[in-house]
Amino acid sequence: MGIKYENMPPEMLAQFRNDMRTLPYEEFLKWSATERQQVVALIIADFEAFMTPDERMDLREAYLSTIKDADRQRAMYEQYQAALTRRLH
Repeated sequence: MGIKYENMPPEMLAQFRNDMRTLPYEEFLKWSATERQQVVALIIADFEAFMTPDERMDLREAYLSTIKDADRQRAMYEQYQAALTRRLH
């Protein structure tokens, strides 16, 4: 995947958002570690670009509520999906 967020064409970003909004976390975990790492970087960049102050607080609370990295990743993924759903529907 190797594309940087800043270089994503609008159509590709829209497709990425739609795919991530509908992809169950359990399916995401089946991807290779490299793919997941690249996608998480894109999710973080995208989320930071559009998240509201309330979403920042929700994410912060979810992130700080656990010490396990896997749980933190899941919290971020689920918060991102929820934010996309609110915007796209």
